[in-house]
Amino acid sequence: MNYPNRISYTLRRGDTLYKIAQRYRTTVEVLQAENPHVSPGTLHPGDVITIVPGATQSMATAKPQTPPPPPMPPVSNYTPVRHMTHTAPAAAVLTMAIDPPLADDNGLLLNKMMRMRWVQHVMWTRAYILSALHGIGDQQAVTNRVLRTAPDIAQLFSPYMGEAFTRQLTQLLTEHINLFARIVQAIRLGNMEMINEVTKELVTNADAIAALFCDKTSCFDCDAMRRMLYEHVELTKVLAMQRREQRFADDIATYDKIEQQALEMADTFTKGLLCMKNSK
Repeated sequence: MNYPNRISYTLRRGDTLYKIAQRYRTTVEVLQAENPHVSPGTLHPGDVITIVPGATQSMATAKPQTPPPPPMPPVSNYTPVRHMTHTAPAAAVLTMAIDPPLADDNGLLLNKMMRMRWVQHVMWTRAYILSALHGIGDQQAVTNRVLRTAPDIAQLFSPYMGEAFTRQLTQLLTEHINLFARIVQAIRLGNMEMINEVTKELVTNADAIAALFCDKTSCFDCDAMRRMLYEHVELTKVLAMQRREQRFADDIATYDKIEQQALEMADTFTKGLLCMKNSK
């Protein structure tokens, strides 16, 4: 179908899907649906994409994509634990029911869900790094899955922060994932100039995420949150470099640090939300 407000846009240096979506009052999801040839890591100055200004849901006829792998079978004897740790069985972590977060009095359920989704984010980010660096055929399916972690995480904040905040956080986390895809491609090519450029964009993105929380409530420490996000960015970049250099033991050791730091981030977010709840 043709839509009268569809326009063509030539990418410029420094463009990201999030920035373009903000400029044209649309969303990253719409841009990706309207431009199926565009995937994380493939934005280059001079390329032309299609934009539907003001669109908040895709009006494109989506092309069929490779379906994601089937979910792992449920673990019949799995009993939810009070706190999920990085030593919990992987199958149990991935197959727990994804229900809306519940504001239980002590916050245990919220913390468990927050931990699970941040661990999923770092796990699927590492899966993308392996797929992109080694040319594995699952790259599109893995890309789809890691992108899904953005709304999965943002959904947990909705009952406390509202829908507008949740949409903004989803877009910023989606941009975070897309920027990491670009930096992985730069690492694969050994392009240090591009690595440094995208690292600066990741820092700017981290600042925007921290500001989103701090502008909303005093229950989050802005400086601590920025440091936490910077560390996440740096550790993940180091992991990708170690993997490219085939330093596999170092890569695994770094992932252990990333996973532990993801749990600490999840705990920090949970404490902030419970502070908001208890201060009402």
